[in-house]
Amino acid sequence: VRRRAVVPSLHRKYLSTIVDQVFCKCAERLVDKLKSEASIGSAVNMEQKFSQLTLDVIGLSLFNYNFDSLTSDSPVINAVYTALKEAESRSTDILPYWK
Repeated sequence: VRRRAVVPSLHRKYLSTIVDQVFCKCAERLVDKLKSEASIGSAVNMEQKFSQLTLDVIGLSLFNYNFDSLTSDSPVINAVYTALKEAESRSTDILPYWK
């Protein structure tokens, strides 16, 4: 049953569409953003930009939701980053952490 649910999403035609419609467009928005920041000579936090790109791609390809994190800040984006950082921290700590 799971296989029948997952296999269509791995079909070549679907993946090609996702690459064209999601990955390429998000990458183009990142390039445009980097060009605009480079034109004024400002420093760019590339880790942050690639995290924003990843969030946009995941949002559009899996949930059909545009976070638009490359061009705008929102409480949703900040909450996602906080949750991801906490999950990473808890998964790599030797001793369990409780608050």
